[in-house]
Amino acid sequence: MKYSWWFFMVIAFAKANSLQAQSSQVKIEKEERIDQSDVPAPIIATIADLAKDTNVKYYKETDDDRVSFEGKFKKEGNRYSAEFNVTGILEDVEVEVDKKSLDENLRTAITTRLDSIASRWRIEKMQEQYLPQSSISQLNQNIDQRTFDNLELIVAFKTDGKIYRKELLFDTNGFLIQSRDVKRIAYDFLLF
Repeated sequence: MKYSWWFFMVIAFAKANSLQAQSSQVKIEKEERIDQSDVPAPIIATIADLAKDTNVKYYKETDDDRVSFEGKFKKEGNRYSAEFNVTGILEDVEVEVDKKSLDENLRTAITTRLDSIASRWRIEKMQEQYLPQSSISQLNQNIDQRTFDNLELIVAFKTDGKIYRKELLFDTNGFLIQSRDVKRIAYDFLLF
């Protein structure tokens, strides 16, 4: 009897840890639009350097228990998103791009990887990710030259009649760095 209680406790803790590990691999992101007055001042100053007099929309983003701020703007026909932690430190800048704009080798590597996950897939969103540099001018220079650090994709897959989404992070060589499931949206039947 004593051993069965210990066995039960070990199984219960293992299950709890397993569920916790799985939850960190699921992206359930919620964005809500906020006024500029609700954004910490350092964020506004940094975005002003990045956006260069364009209209900026601010968002508060929650992903599980993580909170961050995001400024979204358009510049030279591209959509930008700058994400900051709650203390105002820049985490990354993402620029939405089209698959056709990628280098042929990178596009082939990513396509091969997506084909290995499922035979039917569709890229819903692709963003070049730029990580913080020593200065905003250096970051702007990297963006202008398109020397991005990573590529983030939201991809819808269809396997055995079921549609699911993943957020995939690739390096500049097309190697998969990170994969997270994305919460399913109700209009999946429209995709395929």
